[in-house]
Amino acid sequence: MLPAIETTQPLYLLLDGAQIDALAKRIALLDAADQVMPLYAGTRLQDVMEVSPLLVQVSSLTPFAELLASDENKDGCLILESDAGFDDLFRYWQAQLFALSPESSEPMIFRLYDPRIFAAFQKTEHSLEKKRLFGPCRRIWCWHRKEACWENFQTEETVDREIWQQSPFVMTQAHLDVLFALKIEHFIHQLHQHIQSYFPHLLPLGETREDFARFLYQKSMSLGFESPQSIFYFANIWCHLGEACLDKAMYPEVATLLTEPSPQIPQQRIKTAALQLANYQPNLTHRVADYIC
Repeated sequence: MLPAIETTQPLYLLLDGAQIDALAKRIALLDAADQVMPLYAGTRLQDVMEVSPLLVQVSSLTPFAELLASDENKDGCLILESDAGFDDLFRYWQAQLFALSPESSEPMIFRLYDPRIFAAFQKTEHSLEKKRLFGPCRRIWCWHRKEACWENFQTEETVDREIWQQSPFVMTQAHLDVLFALKIEHFIHQLHQHIQSYFPHLLPLGETREDFARFLYQKSMSLGFESPQSIFYFANIWCHLGEACLDKAMYPEVATLLTEPSPQIPQQRIKTAALQLANYQPNLTHRVADYIC
């Protein structure tokens, strides 16, 4: 469902080609856009044009309801309200493809058009920075997956053109902390999807909360298995054997590999432990409720 927007101002969609499959083709087939332009055009990212975000001016959101029906596709969409005109809006969002970090003098790729990033930056403390990120937009809608609703961010007044035209955007350590937290949340979401796919019996039917995936992430990290692959290995072990995977009386080889240092690095130990699973019957009786209240 798309938000019901009452406005006399032009509306735009900023759609992520890396998030929405075959985006350019689907927009062309809809034949409902007044203007369309890929942000990567004319930049050093133009070699990967197939995943470029598209700025789309629309007369109505209705023709795009089916395209944006899934949460996955909503996660690749910003809805923009602006009276600045297509060209100014395009120039602004294209300029946000890169930003400076306190950790490097070289511009880094910056996904401000990702609704999770834009929304998270709007919840930081600095009002001028938040307004600056609106550029020439008055209102911006982002899909909030956990609340299953469109969040509406607005600014009473846009900052001066001279401010939002400054590029690249200079991030602070607070912005980097936000990006790191979002990266962890995205990984936990992927882990949750993995558990849903390969261990569906563990989760209540239709479970959308990601508490169990977060529990496994934190448990894996506490045992020293911190790389993404290591965490997936650990999740497989726990889901297959249950918490007894740490019990040396029940699973001596696996538990030793999980809990005791050895000449092997953690990534090697956890892989070795995962390869032991073929020797054991799966635990079909444990459930998420055994670990998460």
